[in-house]
Amino acid sequence: MQQDDDFQNFVATLESFKDLKSGISGSRIKKLTTYALDHIDIESKIISLIIDYSRLCPDSHKLGSLYIIDSIGRAYLDETRSNANNSSNKPGTCIHAINTLGEVIQELLSDAIAKSSQDHKEKIRMLLDIWDRSGLFQKSYLNAIRSKCFAMDITNNTATAASTASQQLPADPRQRSKQILSNLKKTPPVNLNISVPTNLTSADPAKQQAALFQLIAALQQHFKPSPSAPATVDDASTSQTHTITEYGSRREREKERERYNSRRNRSRSPPAVLPQPPAGRKDRYPSVAQDQYSIGAPNTTFGTNNHHLYPDELNVSNNPHYRPKPVSFDSSLPPDHIKVYSRTLFIGGVPLNMKEWDLANVLRPFAEVQSVILNNSRKHAFVKVYSRHEAENVLQNFNKDGALPLRTRWGVGFGPRDCCDYQHGYSIIPMHRLTDADKKWSVSAQWGGTSGQPLVTGIVFEEPDIIVGEGVSSKAISQKNAN
Repeated sequence: MQQDDDFQNFVATLESFKDLKSGISGSRIKKLTTYALDHIDIESKIISLIIDYSRLCPDSHKLGSLYIIDSIGRAYLDETRSNANNSSNKPGTCIHAINTLGEVIQELLSDAIAKSSQDHKEKIRMLLDIWDRSGLFQKSYLNAIRSKCFAMDITNNTATAASTASQQLPADPRQRSKQILSNLKKTPPVNLNISVPTNLTSADPAKQQAALFQLIAALQQHFKPSPSAPATVDDASTSQTHTITEYGSRREREKERERYNSRRNRSRSPPAVLPQPPAGRKDRYPSVAQDQYSIGAPNTTFGTNNHHLYPDELNVSNNPHYRPKPVSFDSSLPPDHIKVYSRTLFIGGVPLNMKEWDLANVLRPFAEVQSVILNNSRKHAFVKVYSRHEAENVLQNFNKDGALPLRTRWGVGFGPRDCCDYQHGYSIIPMHRLTDADKKWSVSAQWGGTSGQPLVTGIVFEEPDIIVGEGVSSKAISQKNAN
């Protein structure tokens, strides 16, 4: 009887969010999370309720519904990681709850983003970053939502700004330069550590336009809103922002877990197995069965190419990232050698607070970014763009005035590292040094490669995509030998 009363109390608490103006209450979310940890055996009912609430709640409450999912989901994730014997995917377990949320999270996110204000969209974007770092949901799922719901907004804003600037500027380069400088002078004084590109006053319209894009990118990065400071959310103060630390800090969740573990009969714990989410999903995104949760470490999956910003896309004509695959022949190459033009850039000086999508956004005026391998501790990243032309455009035009701390040079994305000409960004590779996987990728890659033509002496093509986990690459072998 008491258990039924407690469950009805959970339901009543969840329904009470609808009476709040903002749909956010840290104390109530904490109450729901505590109940969820104490009653893992009925997680199916609990998860079903919070999913239905997210689907049916008012548009203004969508963000709050995601905060509920965040708190309960990460509490279950912490519980699973702390107890190696609690890794079954059977109903009534934390893993089952997380997998159930994972099956619908893209639907819930798409719905929430479409119906939320710009301010709430930014907070949802922050949630995506938190889930990415914690490993709560699949990286490919989160990147798919980013590309679907956020990348287009950024692209449209950039294009609109460029179009508006182009329409309002005079045709005469001198008059155009004067108007740009005049508009800059009208701006209220702010503390900007951004220098105006020298080519902004160039007589060459092409150089001037590139400089304008560069200035826009620098300004976007400078004025990017920083995460708000923690603040306690109270029922009586609905205008306050959501605070992760109110109910979701690691220490708070550990306290709740310790309290729960002290009462729990651990003899009921099933044997440890890796989570096996339900298979059979036939949607546009990879199923959980293809890309399982890695409980051992955050943000680690066994899927393919989890550093791609747009996972599982195809190089087809209706894709905005469609690129042709130029192939030529160079008779000056030695016998049994090929030439591969790099699409990979090394970017140094990356600030600690800059993430993969920040890099993609700041490079977007010059190139569309396909993948990012970011090493924040070393302050550098390897970025692959969709074509050689775009890579050259970045090197020639990005950050030439040094307004940003970033610096770029050629990187190696394919083939042995010792075969690369780092000054010019291409590799001349003996064919005998290519692995079977290299050869397969060269002819069948979605971007780059030979577009199906066989590998023969003298062939020249752009760096092909490689698929992590589908074989050993000559690049990996050369890196291992160098160490």
